Amino acid sequence: MSYSHKCEAQGCTKRVPSEMLMCRRHWFMVPKDLRGRVWAGYHRGMDDEYHVAVAAAVDAVQACEASKR
Repeated sequence: MSYSHKCEAQGCTKRVPSEMLMCRRHWFMVPKDLRGRVWAGYHRGMDDEYHVAVAAAVDAVQACEASKR
């Protein structure tokens, strides 16, 4: 497993494998149904629906972290 990019959560600097969007901590802040949409889009070939799901996942993490402040 090669670590090729940083976690997509805003401000996170953890490196993650190319097949992962976020580090474990941030990934599990994303609602389960949305995680499913991201994975489905990834396996379809990163189409427009995938990019919409990724943006929603990043927003979900940001909202979750903001609510903890």
